[in-house]
Amino acid sequence: MKAGQLRDRITILKREITQKPHGGEKYSWKDFITVRATVKFASGKYEETNMEYAHNQVNKVTIYYRSAIKREMRVRYNNEVYQINSINPDQANNMMTLTIELVNE
Repeated sequence: MKAGQLRDRITILKREITQKPHGGEKYSWKDFITVRATVKFASGKYEETNMEYAHNQVNKVTIYYRSAIKREMRVRYNNEVYQINSINPDQANNMMTLTIELVNE
């Protein structure tokens, strides 16, 4: 893939655990790295369950290979947060495709 095809910008988020003053743990998502990517819509649906609406959207993101990116991380794209469902590197470890799903929070 040529660099000119990576027209989108995504931010990989990493979950951090901090200690609360009175003992418990607090989880938060912090920016890990911002990279160039190609983001393509894969599928989506809009459901109504129990009087609530849920929007499920799946995208495929192609980026240059980075071994530090793990499935436990998240992706922010266009001010929306997605969970990483799968990471598929190519055979030469030049590029990787992330399958991401919109997080309904």
